[in-house]
Amino acid sequence: MENAVTYLMDYETLKHYGVFSLVALALVTIAVIIDLCTGLSKAIAKHEAIRSNPLRRTLVKILEYWGLQMIALIIDLLLCFTPLEHPYAIMVVSVAIVSIEIKSVFENLSEKKSAAAKIQDIVEQIIKTTDNETAIKIIELIKNL
Repeated sequence: MENAVTYLMDYETLKHYGVFSLVALALVTIAVIIDLCTGLSKAIAKHEAIRSNPLRRTLVKILEYWGLQMIALIIDLLLCFTPLEHPYAIMVVSVAIVSIEIKSVFENLSEKKSAAAKIQDIVEQIIKTTDNETAIKIIELIKNL
């Protein structure tokens, strides 16, 4: 047991855990901000109003993710009493969170590029159309989508 306590109090080990944890927190925060940016870009492309509620939800999401990472850090610090030498729990939690955010980014990008984003522009063109030929061309465009 004396060896485990000595290991836990090792300054280099604690410094390693601290730096790794800060990097993990920063990477998760960057992933959430990238997701927010792609979500805003999608909303702009679909001509949706940008409200403050999704922005607040993003802040809440960051705080919840940080909470999960802190719990993982506590688990890692408790594992210092075992032969494990690396912060495995925070590593696994951070990879899972970043994976979720990457999936969300790809969903936002695919929705932004979808035909549904173009429908509103087409409807506006139909409303503004005064002659039949232009209306027929727009309807053909819709059929091709």
